[in-house]
Amino acid sequence: MDINFEQFSPEQMRQMAASPAASALMTMLQRSDSATMNQAMAAAKEGDMAQLQRSLAAFLADPKARALLAQLQEESHGRNGK
Repeated sequence: MDINFEQFSPEQMRQMAASPAASALMTMLQRSDSATMNQAMAAAKEGDMAQLQRSLAAFLADPKARALLAQLQEESHGRNGK
């Protein structure tokens, strides 16, 4: 479940970030294991996408997180005219 964020304008990104699905995902991330999230952020900063994916695997396996990501993806397609 990938979203290509490069296809969105800054305004579209702001709208997406302000959506209820994005807010719910942020709440879930904030409540998750901070050590794992720190690892994920460090991996992203270093460009290590494989480690980022491994770090987020448990979070992304959560059915609620997957449903929110699917919702965000559906909303993004609507904003991008798809």
